Amino acid sequence: MRLKSLAWFCLLFAIPAYAGADCGGCTSAECYLERGGSYVAASRYLEAKPCLEKACSLNDHFGCSGLGMLYSNGLGVKQDNSKAATYYKKACSLNVGLGCTGLGLLYYHGLSVRQDYSKAKTYFVKACNLNHGGGCNSLGFLYDNGQGVRQNKTKAKEYYGKACDLGDQDGCGNYRILNE
Repeated sequence: MRLKSLAWFCLLFAIPAYAGADCGGCTSAECYLERGGSYVAASRYLEAKPCLEKACSLNDHFGCSGLGMLYSNGLGVKQDNSKAATYYKKACSLNVGLGCTGLGLLYYHGLSVRQDYSKAKTYFVKACNLNHGGGCNSLGFLYDNGQGVRQNKTKAKEYYGKACDLGDQDGCGNYRILNE
């Protein structure tokens, strides 16, 4: 299972980069998020961080997910899965699937938290219910491999199929494999 949050985040924020822009002048979470997202899309992570921090402090769920992604992947910041978990948890509580999937992956792999497939499943279920393809694919993976759940290829196929329907290419590939 690969952490695909960076690619997903960049696709989500396919916004043209602002040449020389900073976070100054913003008064709304949307403005901070737009600027932070443009910096992420341009791989300017150091500049993205303060914008995403401000968006997250204003309870913008995508700002919190973006910070989780920066910290979990060490992009423009020192990698810190504990901070990633904090931001992903806040994003998930604000009902964004990317945050729930990110938190679930930390529990799945035991990164800064005790490895716990049951907790991972809880977050993947929420992500999938929020129509995040990565969460559905990850949930299918748990059922496919019997990790934290009774192995069930039928359920795995169902979740992989939903992931694929939501545009998750890993889900599509896993669905094809189960159909062979």
